[in-house]
Amino acid sequence: MKKQEKHAPSGAFWVLLLVLMLIQFTGAWAYPPASEFGAELRTERTLGVPFQYSLWLLILLAMAWHVNKAGFAPLFRVLRLFVPFWAIGLLAAVFGFDPISSTRSVVLWSLMAIGAALITIELPAERVVRVVNLTTIALMLASALLALALPTYGTHLSGSVHAWRGVFVGKNMLGWIAALLVVANVVMVNQQNWRLAGGAALLAFICLVGSDSKGALMAALITLGYLFMLTRLRRRLTPGFAVGVLVFLLLLTAVMIFLVAPFLLEALGRDATLTGRTDVWSTYLAAIVKTPWLGEGPGAYTTLSPLTAPLAQRLAYLGAILTPHNIYLGVIGDTGLFGLIIFLCTLIYLATILPLRLRGQGTLMCAVVGFLILAHGMVETHEILIPGPGWFLLMLAYGLVLKHAVAAPTRRAQRPARQPMRDKLAPS
Repeated sequence: MKKQEKHAPSGAFWVLLLVLMLIQFTGAWAYPPASEFGAELRTERTLGVPFQYSLWLLILLAMAWHVNKAGFAPLFRVLRLFVPFWAIGLLAAVFGFDPISSTRSVVLWSLMAIGAALITIELPAERVVRVVNLTTIALMLASALLALALPTYGTHLSGSVHAWRGVFVGKNMLGWIAALLVVANVVMVNQQNWRLAGGAALLAFICLVGSDSKGALMAALITLGYLFMLTRLRRRLTPGFAVGVLVFLLLLTAVMIFLVAPFLLEALGRDATLTGRTDVWSTYLAAIVKTPWLGEGPGAYTTLSPLTAPLAQRLAYLGAILTPHNIYLGVIGDTGLFGLIIFLCTLIYLATILPLRLRGQGTLMCAVVGFLILAHGMVETHEILIPGPGWFLLMLAYGLVLKHAVAAPTRRAQRPARQPMRDKLAPS
């Protein structure tokens, strides 16, 4: 036992692993200058491949050590909520158009999930939050400085605006990550490190505005409204009623975006296609409905593939359109209607039922990140079975919730039983 403890990874190892995962899953790097269509197509990163494979190796080594010490039970406890979506993704990959590429995507997503679970098990919750805060503040600050000091590298032309992209592949990715950090840090403002969380939220909001990502900005504001409603009403709401309200709001949002907004914009003389998104949706939908049940495998319609390449050429007048710009269409395209049902059930549980069943900041973090993925998914395709910042933060928050739920009964059990008054007064 002493020998095992001697060779155990230190806290510094887990902190380093967390920082490396934040860099990898946000896609932060030093990218070359953007092309005329922006940087969305640019994925080359100097030394990026060795960095990525080194990270996968570190996660596997950390998992091997953890399993040797504690078995699979703690890992499975954190990951079991996400197993159904993983399973349907793997099934879709096997029967998809490119099983090797799709299975690789599922494997990388699995390694991301394992890494997030290991961090929540091995590091104290306060330290996880602090490391995430400091790392993301550094990334946002670097993005702002790069956009202002070296606009050739830190911005690209979006219409008539030089939108910020900072240390990320494009403006939409900066907007998405900044939106995640805004809502996550607003939740953390009530904690003891409220100055750090407040400063992080403010810096992330500046980057969100600078990215000119209107969809991410609107989704972040809607999510903050949902957070305000949830914190005020969750003592009075039942889980069933809350799920009904959330589904109704999502359906209402979809109706407004897909049916009402185009007519209103056309009446006002504005772009009724929502910057071309209605054309993108109809083009991708026509292709996706050919395989509606299991889709074509992870990455089939959410990355550059033989399926999306001809669609991108057809939509070339709108720029580099490699995804349907709608997460629901993306989920159907990659994992089918079965995958969409599991995807929605998982996120709706985290956004509504979990914060009503359990109290605490961790459950609110799950709620806002889950809701933001659902809301932002109306106009973008970021988080499906591809390692990304949304899933990573969501799994971190969920793991910390479970850790607190396990520790709370233990602390209550360790409290000494209250001695009856008559025993206190009895003579010794």
